[in-house]
Amino acid sequence: MSAALAYARRHFAPFQHAHMRDIQQLMACLLYASRPLSDSPYGHLLSVSALQDAIVDFVREACNTHGQVRG
Repeated sequence: MSAALAYARRHFAPFQHAHMRDIQQLMACLLYASRPLSDSPYGHLLSVSALQDAIVDFVREACNTHGQVRG
């Protein structure tokens, strides 16, 4: 778990202003690492719509990072 925290501190900082709530929820999921996430208050993060939203966000951020406009 300490590796996950170190990773988050190193890589999530640039996104904290726009995505703080999402980052907080993802970090709270670590509390359920030894139990099924679906049984936690964060089970909604496993939904199909959450995955689709993550894909859209990832593509948008990747395009922005590389100076490309997604049409």
